[in-house]
Amino acid sequence: MNKALVYISRKPDKAVNALYRSIENSLKIEGKECVLIVPDQYKVEAEQALLDFLGSSVLMRVQVKSFRNLATDILNMVIPKDTGFLTDRASRMLIRLLMEKEGSDEDWKAFSKEVRGRGFLSLLTDQLKE
Repeated sequence: MNKALVYISRKPDKAVNALYRSIENSLKIEGKECVLIVPDQYKVEAEQALLDFLGSSVLMRVQVKSFRNLATDILNMVIPKDTGFLTDRASRMLIRLLMEKEGSDEDWKAFSKEVRGRGFLSLLTDQLKE
């Protein structure tokens, strides 16, 4: 069974170095892969730091994932992407129903007249799919 290591420290610089050394040591084992989970806003920064620390030779065996990417991967394992619960049209109808039932015109004032248009519902439906 694979184990997950969690690094917690009051001194982030030391924790990061320990974490990267641990990843480097783990990757010395042939066939071993590692996943580093970081907040969404640090994903690119963490990828660059790993590249700088490890070099490009092992980079294909390390994945940097944000919490959102991890959640998406888990959902895709449980519910394949091609499984659709609602069609786009049904999603728009459901959103419109919720908007009419739960929201007043005052709640949607920031969106002006756009909220009543079909394009707004399509945009909102697309955003909710992600």
